[in-house]
Amino acid sequence: MAIREFMNKKEKELVYEQKTGAQIGRELGITRMAVSNTLKRAMAKIFAETKKIDKTWNNFEAAVALSQIIGVDQDSAEELKKFFKLFPPDIRKLIETDGAELIH
Repeated sequence: MAIREFMNKKEKELVYEQKTGAQIGRELGITRMAVSNTLKRAMAKIFAETKKIDKTWNNFEAAVALSQIIGVDQDSAEELKKFFKLFPPDIRKLIETDGAELIH
């Protein structure tokens, strides 16, 4: 089944029901790693578009804005950690570096 067909068929289920990468992979007939890689690529694209909203934002500020747009609970350290782990490692490092600079 094509991903687009899957999304059309299961859109509400994916949006409202949390699933693991392994569960999604089983439904799509792909590996958990493929799900993870697809999600990371998507997050990189969404992050790049978020940075265009305000060109004065550094990487950390853009990531915070994206977390708010997506609706991540800003009061939950655990949810914020999960959100930041969705980014590819290279982008995550940029976000961490800019966040550390804001603290100092």
